[in-house]
Amino acid sequence: MTAFVALDDRNQPHHLVLGTDFEVPGPYAAEPLPAATPDSRVDGYTVALEGDPVAGQPAMLTLRITQNGSAVTDLEPYLGSVAHLTAFHEGDLQAVHMHPQAPEPADDPPAVAPMVHAEFPATGVCRVVIQFQTRGQLDTAPITVVAR
Repeated sequence: MTAFVALDDRNQPHHLVLGTDFEVPGPYAAEPLPAATPDSRVDGYTVALEGDPVAGQPAMLTLRITQNGSAVTDLEPYLGSVAHLTAFHEGDLQAVHMHPQAPEPADDPPAVAPMVHAEFPATGVCRVVIQFQTRGQLDTAPITVVAR
């Protein structure tokens, strides 16, 4: 899968993912996703994705990562970004890969609540998997959101 941003004829950005469909042999039974929640807890961190996801329209979401109630300021680059977010749409598993905006060079420490440009493909429930790294350890936090 390759993710990138392309500009349309009105100079509006669109996040695109190139990939291919494939079939995996064997039985499949979809499991319902957990109810939508504002945050997730993993390895002592609380990870929240704030904002209003709207299907088919760009939206700015805020990614907050805290530990013991304080903002985490030691996020390390992982695969070129301070976090990776991948949203999977319930039912058809359409995927959207997102990154927080890069902090401004003058930000010291880097922004502790980075903005994420999100564009969900369809209305409905999505499972967002958020990966971030601190002190050389990669953590993964799942959050269920509803795109209206």
